[in-house]
Amino acid sequence: MLSESEDSNMSSVQKFLLSNPVSKKLYDRALSSMPSGNTRDVVFYRPYPLYAVRGKGSHIWDVDGNERIDYMLNASVLLLGHAHPKVVSAIKEQLENGTVLGTPTELEIRLAEKIVQMVPCAKKVKFVVTGSEACMNVLRVARAYTGKSKVIIFEGHFHGTADPTVSRSGTFHSQGILEDTYTKQIIVPFNDTQKVEKAIKENKDELAACILEPVLGSGGGIPGTTEFLKTCREMTERNNVLLVFDEVQTGFRLAAGGAQERFGIVPDLVALGKGVAGGMPGSAFGGREDIMDEVCSFPDSANPVRTGARVPLGGTFNAHPLAMAAGLAHLNELRKPVFDHIDKAAATIRDGFSRIASDLGMRLQMTGIGSFFHVYFTKYPIKNYQDTRYADPRLLWYLDVSLLNKGVYLSPAHCSYTCMPLSDEDVKHTLEAIEQSLMDMKPIVKEIAPDLIT
Repeated sequence: MLSESEDSNMSSVQKFLLSNPVSKKLYDRALSSMPSGNTRDVVFYRPYPLYAVRGKGSHIWDVDGNERIDYMLNASVLLLGHAHPKVVSAIKEQLENGTVLGTPTELEIRLAEKIVQMVPCAKKVKFVVTGSEACMNVLRVARAYTGKSKVIIFEGHFHGTADPTVSRSGTFHSQGILEDTYTKQIIVPFNDTQKVEKAIKENKDELAACILEPVLGSGGGIPGTTEFLKTCREMTERNNVLLVFDEVQTGFRLAAGGAQERFGIVPDLVALGKGVAGGMPGSAFGGREDIMDEVCSFPDSANPVRTGARVPLGGTFNAHPLAMAAGLAHLNELRKPVFDHIDKAAATIRDGFSRIASDLGMRLQMTGIGSFFHVYFTKYPIKNYQDTRYADPRLLWYLDVSLLNKGVYLSPAHCSYTCMPLSDEDVKHTLEAIEQSLMDMKPIVKEIAPDLIT
């Protein structure tokens, strides 16, 4: 006979299975041609992921015809929601002129000018395709400029999947990375002012850069404290080390100028992604002019502009015309009312989540800032990556599945986000679904994490 918690869990999973049979067939089919049946680990969850067919505004539809409010938003990309008319129009207009042209385009210049206008540290920029490439290249530039090789990386921070940016303390772990890679990394706890100060002082002669996410996205949207971010800025300046912000998530989402605008702290270099290309594949990196002049797109001997440039940059799909068109349309829409709306919606969800849990006698922690939000099933405050390890991932999975059954798609086990088309009705439905889900989960919480029940 099933226990009360097993019965509750089984009914939730069974409902998921009954509601998503076509996704199950596609997943079974995918297993025969793709390892683990999918390409992106971040969108996978048990028992199998849902296969989407379209998105519009704040909603997404799957192959079984189920409609859900989307808070995953392709890992924060879709700040303007799915299929924004101006972004779609810009893509269609460029598509009529060709997909990729093999030459520079004016769109590339216009988007670069827009980024330089918006992002405080970005006096010059270069385009790549992914956030991983942006982080990889920005550190390469830092090493070339300083002539030093080591980099400070903070615990739990995700800077893409390129070998030089993957650390043992991060959320992405992989076999096949050379051990020598780790010898160039100095790992420091996030939001620990004393330890970062000590690490910079002790390693300044070998230290090229200090790279960080000003808001820890993979940790559920944990912001750097004012003291911590100021210390990073002051200590890097004082010790001839470059400060690099990984704003792949926060860029164009936390504010028009990203975290550096919101927090008032300007780094030397920045990696940008997600919002750069308005839902198309496109990212960028940029920074101070003297540093970015280290980058060229051709060998030194052929460079008529600057003969000393030491970092070549290639990429067949860099500055892809469709991405440049979509990105320009996207960034042109980012005005204060947009950020006011998405920030207010996320705050309402964070506050509502906490209130509902308190009313039900359940302990949990909400994290996030601006349009970021996440929940951890733990009684301990969340200030850094180490704190997240006290949370129970089983309860988060139960919640995710339950909310999927109720028409709400949170980012699986990661940070969730709000978008401009999100309506008051969407938020109301979301909070009602959260309340019902937590009520349904209470027997499970009592059994496997009784210390979370007051």
